[in-house]
Amino acid sequence: MENLLVSGTVSCLVAKPKVGKSTFARNLCLAISRGEDFLALKTKRGEHIYLALEEREEDAKNDFRAMGADGSEPLYIHAAAAPAEGIIAVCDLVRQRRPVLVVIDPLFRITRIRDEKAYAETYAALGPLIDVAREVATHVLVTHHAGKSTKADAIDSPLGSTAIGGAVCTLILLKRTESVRTVQSVQRIGQDLPETVLEFAPETHTLSLGAEKAEADAQSVAAGIVEYLQCTDGAKTELGIGEAVEGKTGVKRKALRSLVDARKIDREGAGRRGDPFRYRFSFSCSPDISGTREQEIRNELKPTANKADNLVPKNSSSLILVPSAGEVEEGEL
Repeated sequence: MENLLVSGTVSCLVAKPKVGKSTFARNLCLAISRGEDFLALKTKRGEHIYLALEEREEDAKNDFRAMGADGSEPLYIHAAAAPAEGIIAVCDLVRQRRPVLVVIDPLFRITRIRDEKAYAETYAALGPLIDVAREVATHVLVTHHAGKSTKADAIDSPLGSTAIGGAVCTLILLKRTESVRTVQSVQRIGQDLPETVLEFAPETHTLSLGAEKAEADAQSVAAGIVEYLQCTDGAKTELGIGEAVEGKTGVKRKALRSLVDARKIDREGAGRRGDPFRYRFSFSCSPDISGTREQEIRNELKPTANKADNLVPKNSSSLILVPSAGEVEEGEL
């Protein structure tokens, strides 16, 4: 997958439970099976193997059908328990079929790790996947849970040992709030994908990229500011707006400036101590401000006679645009 997933490497898709790891992985699989773009990025078409180790076969099939799969795609699904041989069996299968993509969903259902926090043990468990990906020039994507707390650095998001974030070439992090889902990546090869809104279509189970998270936050805050100013009387200070509208302080300040530049709100005041900036909603029509329409009120319109020639004569039968029934020739409307 261009600028995100590299052939011959391993990646990890990380998220908290119920955020959409499997949905993301299946959308990726279907796009690659058809050679279609995914998240506005080009993909390499080819065969792939999807190990759904936590779900029922019918659920996996139903999801792919909802996304438009018709069975002609070169996609092989294992929706059952992990084989007893674990990763060794997967590596043998990869050497035999040489797919472009292998998805293991989730990682810890196929590894034999006693202590998930042990760096050496976790790194050793991932070793065979790293080796077979490099040997066959395939890409192996594993899904894994994120920790309970949000990490300042995305590379520390995987639950357990930091070996997971350190061993993979690409780390993809999914997040979900009350209003949006987001995706971002940390890359060893290529440029990181900044945190971006991930749009989900429930009827088709498909994903698409939205605006960058920072831009989406600014748009949301700006809408909140406009709504607040529309519902209040008089101009409000930045402090008053900050207390009434949710969002980070820096984002609210940026949103205020952009709204003023777009002339969606008006700003008054000198912006200094004793005379701070104050903001009010800018009406699209001319407001009725006291003292500005006196002249218009005084100059009342008086009826006047039209002394010019009439544009439409009294007998204007020749100007009728719709002919009578007898005048319509065959083939005319």
